[in-house]
Amino acid sequence: MDFRILCHQRQLHKWTITSSIARVSAENQIVSNLAQGGQLYKTSTLLNTLFDEKKAYHIRKLLHEVASEIVYAISQNAEGIYAELGVDLAIDEDGKPWVIEVNTKPSKLTEMANHQSRIRPSAKAIIDTCFLFSSFKER
Repeated sequence: MDFRILCHQRQLHKWTITSSIARVSAENQIVSNLAQGGQLYKTSTLLNTLFDEKKAYHIRKLLHEVASEIVYAISQNAEGIYAELGVDLAIDEDGKPWVIEVNTKPSKLTEMANHQSRIRPSAKAIIDTCFLFSSFKER
């Protein structure tokens, strides 16, 4: 099981969390990706099945805080412009977060295929970031 926290830069060095999902591996699989039979869940739904409501809420907030700190640190210290980062985190039995990886080109699979005609928040965030950085170049 892991969590993908999708983050987008909305202002210079200001990041927001666009989405958060939980991925659970198929039986007898070590990876949680969907191509290998993994399943998607809402982060809060999955955490509420593992922990009491108060602890689940705290862990979800902690996952978001960790992801936010990571993307901010990357944007401050890495060369280049990053508009989107996908932070993959895991938790141990006590709910302590662990960083798996940070993706510069995270895949974004929709939870519900019937909403494909809707503009994804991640696509809108990328466009917004393009406008943000183009306005800085014009100055």
